[in-house]
Amino acid sequence: MSGEALLSSQMSGLIPEAISNEIINQVKQNSFCLANSRREPMTTVKKTIPVLASLPGPTWVAEGKKINVVKPTIVPVTLTAKKIGFILTASRETLNDTVLSTFMQLRPSIVDAFSIAIDKAIIAGDTIDGTTTKVFPTTILETAAKQKVERTTGTIADDIADSLTLVENNNYNATNILAINSIKNELRKQKTTTGEYLYNNTNELFGVPMNYTNKFDSTTGYAVVGNFREYLLTGIYQSITYDVLREATLDLGDGKTINLAQEDLCGIRVTMRVASNILREDAFAMVTAKAQQLSLIHICRCRRRG
Repeated sequence: MSGEALLSSQMSGLIPEAISNEIINQVKQNSFCLANSRREPMTTVKKTIPVLASLPGPTWVAEGKKINVVKPTIVPVTLTAKKIGFILTASRETLNDTVLSTFMQLRPSIVDAFSIAIDKAIIAGDTIDGTTTKVFPTTILETAAKQKVERTTGTIADDIADSLTLVENNNYNATNILAINSIKNELRKQKTTTGEYLYNNTNELFGVPMNYTNKFDSTTGYAVVGNFREYLLTGIYQSITYDVLREATLDLGDGKTINLAQEDLCGIRVTMRVASNILREDAFAMVTAKAQQLSLIHICRCRRRG
């Protein structure tokens, strides 16, 4: 398909390769999960990666004696690419622009929308539209919650240090710390005994990069640590596709709709396929609130709603 064709004559298809590659590369950079994971190339919707679960160690053998054959335990981990999409609205005049020009203009919006949605699904979880089916088999929060450190009366740095130890005790090195946004200010305020600020750089702690997110809050956890780069598995299947809608009525949520024809608009549906899974659960850990703190947070939120 030529990117120089008018959008009105190419109402569906693949976004031109040059722009599609730019969008995908920017999504990989903007999404924490894609930027800090082991990205697997995918040529099919499903890809199975064999993972060595256990390997019996070698034994000392006397000269001339037979060496026993050991059989490793292999556990397959499957990546299944799931479709993610959204609809942008644009004026009808957009139909007179070239396909290339249209998606050059829409690129920032597409990158932002995909980056946010991908991180939400991988970190905290999401469901396939109109169902209760989870997008991915497990999430970072579900995995990390299996090894957790409760907040203590010490500093958040102390608690993160303890969670790093859980990961290190399993013979992994943490590549990232993913914390809720409020932790950045908590670190900024920490001082030495002489009143000097302790952390000039809150983008790193104990030599491990610190990343901040709004995809979860203190009711779930304060920070997740882990070897994301080796054991968070992601993949992107195929290029980005699009469809142009001219007569549809779009559901905007909250009972609101928009009729494209009546509003002199067109809709552009953009989709891509992304996969995610966890290779090693014990490579992740979490700092959580104490059970009593969680109860108080829940009570406060209920009162605010009331």
